Amino acid sequence: MVNSNNRKESGNAKSTNLLRLELPCEYAGKVVIPSIRALVVKTLVQEYKITKYKAAKIMGLTPAAVTYYLSGDRGKKLVDEIERDRELLRIVKEIADVIARNNGIHTLEDYARYRESICKICSKVNVYAQMAGCH
Repeated sequence: MVNSNNRKESGNAKSTNLLRLELPCEYAGKVVIPSIRALVVKTLVQEYKITKYKAAKIMGLTPAAVTYYLSGDRGKKLVDEIERDRELLRIVKEIADVIARNNGIHTLEDYARYRESICKICSKVNVYAQMAGCH
């Protein structure tokens, strides 16, 4: 997305419009994916009764990161929006189910489905992706 910011140039009193470019995948990496991870971790721990330490190991996270996701200190920005959408929540649950059943993602087929699932959620909640025509 292109954002316009007014900014003074150093040594010059006039202001100019500078463009800040943020790609859809940058926003996804900062906001969307952490929200999805938070929901997957929550599902693994609360519904599958997987310990925080095991969830951290199979998700490739630290135990501290899992704690942050569970407490809402990380990844909370889009959690409510994803939880309100039945289809997106179903996708999150499917991701968690595959991870729980297999102790992680081990096959290329499962990884491809995982990646596709993440992209489906992202394209629906990521306004930058929608504006860029991602699908």
